[in-house]
Amino acid sequence: MKVEAEPVEPRAIVEDIAKTFTPAAHKKGIEVVVEVEEGLPRVMGDPIRIKQVLSNLAENAVKFTPQGGTVRFGAKAAELDDGASGLGAVLMAAPRRAIAFTVRDSGIGMPREELPRIFDAFYQVDGSSTREHGGTGLGLSIVKRLVDAHEGSIEVESFVGEGTRFVVTLPSVEGE
Repeated sequence: MKVEAEPVEPRAIVEDIAKTFTPAAHKKGIEVVVEVEEGLPRVMGDPIRIKQVLSNLAENAVKFTPQGGTVRFGAKAAELDDGASGLGAVLMAAPRRAIAFTVRDSGIGMPREELPRIFDAFYQVDGSSTREHGGTGLGLSIVKRLVDAHEGSIEVESFVGEGTRFVVTLPSVEGE
């Protein structure tokens, strides 16, 4: 998958996603919180595709968070490891500067044993919640492909009944 590469402002992307999803969240009685670190360098990437990644995560966060819950959107400085280990890690360059975008909710969460498969195409964690909330099981698969195309990483942490946190880490523009 090919993506365009241009400098993108993390704050602008996060605020745009929050603005887009706040009406749906408020309609469900969900609080929206934006937490963006000051002075972040720009991310190198395709702004349309980065928004697509965060929109998919935001849509799921709002969809699976009940009334009275909270959805948080954030961005902060981070490092992006190249994945090398052992001697390779010692010989490789230091981790790259990056930006970590976070979408966190206080929703229904997912069982730990399901997490390794959530990025598989058409996979859905729970058939009963899928029937209730809709969906095809393609959103997270697309998210993973787009993050990979940006040479980034995605991590998920989730606890049933407590919520889910996705962290998308993308390389920042060097020298900023």
